[in-house]
Amino acid sequence: MNDYESTRYLGLPIAAAHPFRLAWTSRVHGGPQPDLIGARILEIGCGDGATLLPLAAHQSSWRVHGIDASRQAIGFAQDGALAANLANATFACEDLAASTVEADSWDIVIAHGVYSWIDPERRAALLRLAYSALAPNGLAYISFNALPGWSVRGTVRHALLHSHEQSHEVLDRMLAHVGADAWGSLLAAELRRARDCRDDYRVHEYLSAHNEAFWVGDFVRDAAANGLRWIGDAQFDLNEGRPYEQLRASLGIANPRAEEMIDLIGYRQLRCAVLARDNSPISAAPDDAALLHDAIIAGVIAPLRQPFILDDAIAESMRSAGGVDIDVQGSLAKAALLELARIYPSGLRYEDLLDHARRILHEHGLHTQADAHREVAEGVMRLWRAGALELRSHMPVVAGIRPNPPKVSAFTRYEATVRPAISSPLGILLPLDASDRAMVAQFDGSQTEFDLRKTGDETHVDELLDLLARWGLFVAN
Repeated sequence: MNDYESTRYLGLPIAAAHPFRLAWTSRVHGGPQPDLIGARILEIGCGDGATLLPLAAHQSSWRVHGIDASRQAIGFAQDGALAANLANATFACEDLAASTVEADSWDIVIAHGVYSWIDPERRAALLRLAYSALAPNGLAYISFNALPGWSVRGTVRHALLHSHEQSHEVLDRMLAHVGADAWGSLLAAELRRARDCRDDYRVHEYLSAHNEAFWVGDFVRDAAANGLRWIGDAQFDLNEGRPYEQLRASLGIANPRAEEMIDLIGYRQLRCAVLARDNSPISAAPDDAALLHDAIIAGVIAPLRQPFILDDAIAESMRSAGGVDIDVQGSLAKAALLELARIYPSGLRYEDLLDHARRILHEHGLHTQADAHREVAEGVMRLWRAGALELRSHMPVVAGIRPNPPKVSAFTRYEATVRPAISSPLGILLPLDASDRAMVAQFDGSQTEFDLRKTGDETHVDELLDLLARWGLFVAN
C-alpha cells in the first residue's frame, strides 16, 4: 500500500498548471503554441482530480484524462466526474511506468507534485511518458522541489523522520527553543509551516517515503536526455511576488545553471517547469511590444488613500492584491489601473484599456499628453514582471450574469461539498468558509434571492452572489 492509499491527500486545483498559463509562458519564451480549441489534456499523478475536473467543467470542449497509481484517489476522481456529469473527464488507475495512454496525442501534459515524490526509476519513466504523450506542438508542466531553497524544508523533514517524533507538541517544543538569529528565522518559519499545515499535507510533504529536491540545471539535463526542452517557468520566475528580472539583468543570467543563483537569492523552493519536445518549433523571445499586443491585461491595484486624484500633478500610492506597492503620477496610467481593478477578473487588450482610461478621464474633464500611452505600456510590463498585473493569452468568460433564482453548475455545487475552496475558469481558487460553501452547494435554481436573504445577512448573501457572478460561475436557468 502506498502513502496515498493509507492517507488520503485532498487535492486542490493548481493555477500554475492551467493550459492558458502554460500557453502564455511558452509565448513569452518563444516556445510552441498548442491549439487549445478542443484541447486534449493528460495529467500524470492526477490524485483525486482536483486540477482536471475544473478544466473539464469550465471548458466543455476539452477532453481531460488522468492516471494515478492510487486506486483510492482514482475512485474519488471518478466519483467527482460522475457527480458533476462530466463526460469529457476520464480517469484510470495506472502506474506511469506502464501507462497505456496514446502517444503523440496530448496538447498539454501535467505532472504536479509527482517528480520529487517518486523513486529515480519512475522519475525517468515520467520524463519518457511526457515526451511520448505530447503532440508535436504540445506543452508539458512538471513541478519539482528546487534546490537550494528547499534545503531547510528537507532538513526539517529528515529530522522528523529520523527522530520519529512528529507530533504538534514536539514541533511546539522545538519552536520554543529556536533562536532569534538568521538560522532561527528560517527554521522557525519552516517548523510553524509543518505544525500548522493540514495533516494529510504533513504526511506527504514531510513524512513520505520519497521526497527529494533538484537543482534546475540537473532537471534540465535529465529532461533533455529524454527529448524534452526547457521553455520557462509557469510562475514567471516570481517567488511570492519578488521580481527576478532585475536580478537576472544584473547577474548576467543566461543559462539554466545560472538560474540556480537566482533561486538561491530568492529562497525559491518550488519550480514549475514548462517543457516541449526538443524538435518542436521555437523562435526568438518576443519583445515587450509584441507581448503587449498579444496579451489580455488583468489585475487589481488599488489606491492607498481616498480621495484618489487622477490629475497628472499629483503622485498617488497604490498596492496590488499581492502586496506590491507602486507610485503612479500619470493620469492615463491611474485611470487604466482603476479600470482594471473595477472589471477584475475580466481583462482588456491594451488598446481597449487605453480607450477605457481615456473615457474615464473625459468624464472627469481631464486630458492627457499625446505620448502618455507609452508610460502605460512600459508600466504594464514592469508591473507584470513584478507580479502585480496578469498578462494572459486567453480569456474565458468570467464576468457573468446573476440569474434569479441563482444556479451554478453541477460541478461547482459538487466542489463546494468536498474542498475548502471553489475553482474559477482560470484555475484560481476562491476560498469560502463552510457556511458559504454550504449555500453554494444549494444553488441549483430552486431558491430565489428573496428566499436566500431570509436565511441570513442580506449584505453577505449579495456579496456571495456578486462574487460568483464576477467569476462567471452561474449558469442560465
